[in-house]
Amino acid sequence: NTGRLKEAEARVLKAIGLNPKQANSHALLGLILVQQLRTAEASHAFQVALGLDNLCYEALSGLGNLLTLQNKHSDARRLLEGAINLRPEVASNYDQLATGYILSGNFTAARALLQTGLTYDETNNACLAKLMHVYLSLGQRETANQIIEKIERSDGLSPAMFHFLLNCKNFDPTISASELFALHQKYGALVEAPYKNFWPKFARDRDVEKQLRIAYVSGDFRTHVVANFIAPILENHTHAQYKVICYSNLHADDETTGRLKGYADEWHSIVNMLDDEIVNKIRGDEIDILVDLSGHTDGNIL
Repeated sequence: NTGRLKEAEARVLKAIGLNPKQANSHALLGLILVQQLRTAEASHAFQVALGLDNLCYEALSGLGNLLTLQNKHSDARRLLEGAINLRPEVASNYDQLATGYILSGNFTAARALLQTGLTYDETNNACLAKLMHVYLSLGQRETANQIIEKIERSDGLSPAMFHFLLNCKNFDPTISASELFALHQKYGALVEAPYKNFWPKFARDRDVEKQLRIAYVSGDFRTHVVANFIAPILENHTHAQYKVICYSNLHADDETTGRLKGYADEWHSIVNMLDDEIVNKIRGDEIDILVDLSGHTDGNIL
């Protein structure tokens, strides 16, 4: 929980050495490896745990969540359903399971799952956000707005919930441009206030003859609509004039990722990095122009 993953890995490997038949130890190893982006090793650890105990909750939930991140929703479904049967009170499993149904267009099944998850944790932001998505997809905008109003009246909108709201409102035909802009300003005031006093001056060499260092940030460098519009831009940059750097917040690469990597001069994974670490990385790389490709969609690090 404190981010000391290598130490945690060493301890759990010692536990496995002492008792290799303990399924929970292998599942815990899987969770540690997921956080280090060692997904193939994590998948193996979860499978070993399930081989020892096919009702190991941590392995069912962990592997189900990993497969969801990798967009392998049909494979994830059985595992997450098993985790829910063992611990129906854990709302996050309903959220993960609903993701696959939403992507396949089965909004009715997703709605039922999310509503069940909220009976156990009525303030779970992930379930509420996806439920709002479902209602919007079904054309039930008033119900979706009621969810937002309920959250605002109770705890206020978290940055994560605000992301989802702003993304959805871009497709709302009933909102005016000025109202949409005001919502974005409200979000800016929420997230910027704690940092404004600490923003350093940004000074870069302004020589117009130098090679510009242009960086792109995205959680969607994969088979995705973002890749469709950014691939031709990355491919056709004139590298004598521009150095192209990509910062990827993607949990699972695919064939498209490999193709996009070939267009970049530098490629950096920033998954699980702290905000300050990412800021220092970008400043250290002396980026001239930083282009965000995610907006308020999933995987953004605004």
